[in-house]
Amino acid sequence: MLVRRWCWPGDQDVQYDPAAALERARRLLPNVRTELIAGAGHGLPLELPGRFARLVKAFLQESETE
Repeated sequence: MLVRRWCWPGDQDVQYDPAAALERARRLLPNVRTELIAGAGHGLPLELPGRFARLVKAFLQESETE
């Protein structure tokens, strides 16, 4: 069974290092989709809801084709 995951930290996040989070996700999570989101902090769905919705939609559409 294929389990898809995402990791989309914001480049303005002050709670943790976004670049380190991406590296760690890529190393530890198979089939992870990663992207550093410009202009977002720790609360991507609240800060950029339109961008978040587009990311989720694309993620789900990709998952349907696999």
